[in-house]
Amino acid sequence: MRLACGVVGRFRTAKILIKGGASLWGVMLYPLRHRSSIPRHQIDLKMGFSITSPMEEPLVHAFEDIWINRCFTPEGFEIKSGDTVVDVGANLGVFSVWAATRAQGVRVISLEPSRRMFSLLIQNLSRNDLCQVGAVQAACGGETGKAILYSYGSEYSYGPEEGNSLYPRKIRGKVFCPQDQVEVLTLNDVFRRHQVDVCNLLKLNCEGSEYEILLKASQETLRQVMKISMIYHLGLLNHHPGEIVVCLRQNGFEVKCNPPYDELGGYLYASRNV
Repeated sequence: MRLACGVVGRFRTAKILIKGGASLWGVMLYPLRHRSSIPRHQIDLKMGFSITSPMEEPLVHAFEDIWINRCFTPEGFEIKSGDTVVDVGANLGVFSVWAATRAQGVRVISLEPSRRMFSLLIQNLSRNDLCQVGAVQAACGGETGKAILYSYGSEYSYGPEEGNSLYPRKIRGKVFCPQDQVEVLTLNDVFRRHQVDVCNLLKLNCEGSEYEILLKASQETLRQVMKISMIYHLGLLNHHPGEIVVCLRQNGFEVKCNPPYDELGGYLYASRNV
């Protein structure tokens, strides 16, 4: 039974990699790298780029969601030449690499607070020579300053740092633990420091910080954003996605808030009326 499950798992992984544009050589090498001197996940793409992660981080899961299912870039949210993209909650860079390689002249600003994940983000940007991506080791929130980053640890089903948050919380009976003190920037700070006049796509996957990021952003900052693609999270700070919907509609966006995909959250998409 275990052997059969392993074969099925490898077949499904190979199918995902091929569908996402991995090279045939990369598909063949993928399971071998799990047993190499430096065990890792590594996806090599036909277009010449590659993405790596440690064994404990779910690279194929993120790759499938972002590169194949286009969870942050559905129809109408495609990245075009010359766009500026702000990636809040960049993790190890799967979306940032995706965004930077979609078209010519795309500029990406990637924020990731975790020291470990930021290091992996830098590695994935460097290995692909993506100098058009500006990486910032910071969280984004409602107030400028310092905050504690909490981690769920190795028992989190999506990977030990997949659910890092500025808020301690309980998921499935387990409690987040303090990991590190991190810098926090507001969206206003990010746009000002990086001279963002127009943000064509704001991507948010920041484990609850999305509420304060958007609800406390200035109207001027929100007017600079054309489209927002995000995951809203449930059960944090007594906020609910309806608050974001109201805020964005009041600031000139058309909003589609999908039902939750599980007890933790769901997707929300907003585009500016022009």
